[in-house]
Amino acid sequence: MDIFPVVTLFLGYGASYLTELFRERRATRREREARLASQQDRNYERRVTFQAQTMLEMQEAALDLLQLGTEYIIHWQKLCPKGGNWRGAQPRDELFNRYLLAGARSEMIAARVDDATVRKRIEEMKSHSDNLLS
Repeated sequence: MDIFPVVTLFLGYGASYLTELFRERRATRREREARLASQQDRNYERRVTFQAQTMLEMQEAALDLLQLGTEYIIHWQKLCPKGGNWRGAQPRDELFNRYLLAGARSEMIAARVDDATVRKRIEEMKSHSDNLLS
């Protein structure tokens, strides 16, 4: 009978150890899940911020493209005599080079946009603008 208190002591110690082990595993799993969820939230916020910034840059690039195209057309219409055909007769000057750079910039930024509709609209706008200048 002197062994009974020792056995119960070891059984209590073992049960306590197992309980702590399971608690620790659950806590570790919860912490891992919380870190993963936090990382996913940060990645989502970064992606949304990046897309918002890209859309603002796209808006600016599209505006530059349209303004330079319009300036180019007005510039050459003023230089050509009334009724003259200014299309295809104009040399590639600095204004046209700026237009080409704006077009390249708009294409580069459009490639970063997630929305396929926006990419399609920018490509259509650039195509129409190019057709006007050629």
